[in-house]
Amino acid sequence: MSYRLDAVVGDFDRLRSWAEGVPGAVVAPLRQRMGLLPLSTALRGDLPKMLCDLSQGGPVAHVQADFWGGEGDQTAALWRAGVQEWGPVRTSEFSGPREDWPINAALARLGVASAGPGAPDYRDLFVEVGLGQGRDEEDWRQAALSGRFVR
Repeated sequence: MSYRLDAVVGDFDRLRSWAEGVPGAVVAPLRQRMGLLPLSTALRGDLPKMLCDLSQGGPVAHVQADFWGGEGDQTAALWRAGVQEWGPVRTSEFSGPREDWPINAALARLGVASAGPGAPDYRDLFVEVGLGQGRDEEDWRQAALSGRFVR
């Protein structure tokens, strides 16, 4: 089974407001008031400028993951106030602490909170925010268009 992600994650309302004026841009709701803007080919055109613009009102993370059959990699970077503040950090090695994995580290910098000790995978912010619910850009586009929150 495959998993592919190339998206911007940030405050849902802010991403949605930005996307309203951009043809083809949609934002899927995530937990903890976060949103996911899947990056279509058109949106990737001038990605640094877009991330600069999006981060003017608050931090955003550019997150990428590509897995097939349990093997793969992930990359993340955080933008704040128009500049890349952290990353990009990439790994294909997932034996260390989950909080050090690139996407989890970026989500922590966005303010995503852990469910706390005792909860399944409580240190995996990727799971906590709901990024495991979609498998590719089309899943996230459908979630955005239907307005359904990721459970």
